[in-house]
Amino acid sequence: MRDKHHNSIALLLFIISASILFALTIYTSFMMESISTYLKDNIQERLLSVSRLAAAEISPEELEQLDSPDDVDTALFQEVRERLITFGEENNVVFVYYMRVNEDGLYQFIVDNDTTEESVNLASEPIEPEESPNLAQSGTAATSGLENYSIGYEGLLSAYAPIYDARGNVIAVAGVDISDEQILTVSKHTRNLIITLIISVVLVVISGLTNILLQVRRQRRLRTNLKQQRLMSEISQSFISDTPMTALIEDALHRTGEFLKVDRCLIVTVNKDTDTERPIYLWTSLQHGQTSAPNASFREALHTMFPSTAPETKAVAPFFCNDTDSENSGENSQRAVFDEAGLKAFIISPLYVEGTLWGILSIESRTKKRQWSDSDAQLVTTLSSAIAGAVARDLIEKERAAALERAVLASQAKGDFLSNMSHEMRTPMNAIIGMSSIGASSTELARKDYCFGRINDASSHLLGIINDVLDISKIEANRLELSYVSFSIEKMVEKVVSVIGFRVDEQQQELRVTLDDDVPHDIVTDDQRLAQVVTNLLSNAVKFTPEGGAIELNIHLLGEEDGLFTLQFEVSDTGIGISPEQQERLFTSFEQADRSTSRRFGGTGLGLAISKRIVELMGGTIWIESELGRGATFKFTIKTRRGKGEEHRYLPADVNWDNVRILAVDDAEETRGYFEQIAERFGILCDTAADGEEALAQIARADDEAARAGTGGGGAG
Repeated sequence: MRDKHHNSIALLLFIISASILFALTIYTSFMMESISTYLKDNIQERLLSVSRLAAAEISPEELEQLDSPDDVDTALFQEVRERLITFGEENNVVFVYYMRVNEDGLYQFIVDNDTTEESVNLASEPIEPEESPNLAQSGTAATSGLENYSIGYEGLLSAYAPIYDARGNVIAVAGVDISDEQILTVSKHTRNLIITLIISVVLVVISGLTNILLQVRRQRRLRTNLKQQRLMSEISQSFISDTPMTALIEDALHRTGEFLKVDRCLIVTVNKDTDTERPIYLWTSLQHGQTSAPNASFREALHTMFPSTAPETKAVAPFFCNDTDSENSGENSQRAVFDEAGLKAFIISPLYVEGTLWGILSIESRTKKRQWSDSDAQLVTTLSSAIAGAVARDLIEKERAAALERAVLASQAKGDFLSNMSHEMRTPMNAIIGMSSIGASSTELARKDYCFGRINDASSHLLGIINDVLDISKIEANRLELSYVSFSIEKMVEKVVSVIGFRVDEQQQELRVTLDDDVPHDIVTDDQRLAQVVTNLLSNAVKFTPEGGAIELNIHLLGEEDGLFTLQFEVSDTGIGISPEQQERLFTSFEQADRSTSRRFGGTGLGLAISKRIVELMGGTIWIESELGRGATFKFTIKTRRGKGEEHRYLPADVNWDNVRILAVDDAEETRGYFEQIAERFGILCDTAADGEEALAQIARADDEAARAGTGGGGAG
C-alpha cells in the first residue's frame, strides 16, 4: 500500500514537471519565432529605406536624358552608373537599378550597378511587370517578400521605391536587391532550435514515463515475487500439518492455479505395474473440468520427458511450453499429442517418491498461450517438491499404520491360535485318556478293540496338529526345506484319495479326480509335501462342503520350457464359499476365513499358510476363486521336471483288447464321461448307462449283435 502511495506522488510530480517544461518550451518557441519575425520585418524596413535613398540618387531631369539605348554611351549614363556602384558598396546591397514602364506596359531597365556582362540597361530586354514594382509604380514603396523572388533572380530579396518628377508623377522605379541568406539562416536556425526543444521535451517526457513505468513494473514484479515467496512458504508449511493429504494437495493446486491465472492444475499418478496413468487431483477455473485418463500418445510423451527413476546426479527439471503451436512444429513434433490433450501452454513437473516416478504435476493453459517466467518455474518446482514429500510421508505413515495393524492382528491371531490350539489338543488327549481308562477296565474284547480304534483316531489327529505346529515353526524360522525324489504323480494322488475317501463316504459326497493325458507320469519334487498340500485342500473341501456335495481334483499341464514343466492343481467344491474380505487373510498364519470356523468345523488355521509356503518353495503360486454361498476353487501351480521312472503298462500285453468291450454304469454323467475318456485313451470300446435298466438293455443288444455275428459274447459291467 505504501509503494502504491509513493508511486502516485512520483507520477504526480513528474506530470507537473513535464507540464512546466512543456510550457517553457512553447513559450521559448513563441519568443524565438517572434524574434525571427522581428528580424525579417527590420530587414524589410531597412531595405525599403535603402530603396528610397536609391531613388534620391538621380534627378528627374537626368532620367529624362536617359531615354534610349543610344544614351548608354553618354557620359551621364556612366556617371549615374558609377554613382550606383558607390551606393551599393556603401549600403551593402547586391544590386541597385532604375527602371520605367514602356509603351507596352513592360518594365525597361535604365541603369544598374552590375559591372559584369550580365548588367542591364536601356539596351536590355524589357521584363514582365510584377506585384512589388507595380506597387512602387503606383506610388507605394514595397518589398518582394521572403522566397517571393523575381523571375531569374532567385535568392534575392528586393525593394522598390517610386521616383517622382516635379509635378509629383511617378516617372521611374528605383530597385535594390540583397541576399536572403541571412534571413533564411536565422529562420532555419530558429526553426531547428524550436524542433530541438520540442524533441528534447518529448524525449524527457518519454524517458520519465518509461522510467516510471519500469519502476512500477519492477515494484509490481517485486510484489508478485513476494506474494509467490509467501505462497511457497505457506504451501510448504501446510504440508507439515495434520490435515489430510488430499485436502492439502487440493488446496495447494487451488491456490497455485489462482496465483498463476491458469485454466487447470492436475496431478496424474503413474501405475508402475500396468504402466498407465490416472488423474487423481484436479483444480480448474473452467466450467467443464472433468478429468480423463491420458491417451497412449500422451503417456508416451510423458515417459519420454521424464525417466522412471530419478537420476542420482541432478534433479529432473520441469518441462515448459509457452505455445504448443509454435514450439511443436518440427519434424519430430509432438504437437498432435498436445492438441489432442487440449493444451495451449503448460508446465509439466515430475513427482518422484523414493526415487521412483510416482506421478506428474501439470499446470495448464487450455485457452491461450503463456510466457512462463523463472518465478513460475520456481513456484512449480517448489510445489512439486512439497507434494512429493507429502506423498512420501503419507506412504510411510500408511505403511507404518498397516504394519501396526498387521502386528496387532498377528498378535490377536496368535492369541486366538493358542486358545484354539489348547482346545484342539485337549480334545484328542481327553479322548485318548478316556478310551485308555475304559479299555483297561473292560473285559470284553470287542469293547477293547473299539477303545483302541478311538485311541488310534485321536492319536492321528493329535499327530497332525503337532506336525502343523512344527511346520509353521520351520516356516517362520525359514528352515522349511524340500526333499526332491522321482515319483508317480498318479500313485501320489491315489494315496491322498484313499486317505480322504472314508471322510467323503461319511459325508455322502462325490469326489472326482481328473489327470490330463499330457501330465508326465513321473515327476521330480517333494512327494510328501505335495501330498500334504493336496490333502489339506481336499480336507478343507470335504470339511466345508455339505452332505451330498461334489468335490473335484483336476491336474493340468500348463506348459514346458527347457525341460521344466508347469503343473496346475485345482480343488473345487460346492461348499459354503468365501467372501472377498475373508479371502484377503486366508493364507495368513493362524487365520481362518471366519473366526467361528474353528468352533463349527475345527482346525488350527495353519494348513493354508503351510500350503502357500510349500507351493512357493516349488516355484509356484496358490490362489482362490470363490463367491460366498457358491463354493470355492483353490488353484496352485508348481515347477517340476520329468522323473526317470520305468515305462508303465496298465494293460496286459497278452490280451487282444480289440475284442474287449466295457459297459460303465453310473448315475453321474461326469463319471460316465470319465470312463469314456480312459477307455478311449487305451483304445477300448466303452458303452455307458445311467441306471440298471439301461444297462440290461445294452447287454441284451450286445448279445444279439454277437449272436448275429456268430461269435457269441457278452458285456462286462
